Amino acid sequence: MNISSVSSATSSASYSANNTNQLAQLQKQEASLEKQLQEINQSKDDPQIKQQETAQIQSQIEQVEAQIEQIQAGQTSASTGQSQSIGQQMTSANTGANKTNGANGISILA
Repeated sequence: MNISSVSSATSSASYSANNTNQLAQLQKQEASLEKQLQEINQSKDDPQIKQQETAQIQSQIEQVEAQIEQIQAGQTSASTGQSQSIGQQMTSANTGANKTNGANGISILA
């Protein structure tokens, strides 16, 4: 394994931690919006005002949910990409080791 795989794993971990924090913040924001929506529905305000406020908050909830989905999709693809990258690097390292050992007259299959 070479240094690039370590730095790749480190940057992926950092990226993942940052996304986890963003995801947690977005989930808190969504919960807060849901609570506001419940409060509006329970209020005794004018039905027209309630409808406007409900539509506005519902729109915000949809935006937050879209951001959550986007982050979750990014985490999945980043994880898959990291696994593929490490697998390729290990295969390359093993192939290189086989060639080196073969050059010395020793044949070792990984």
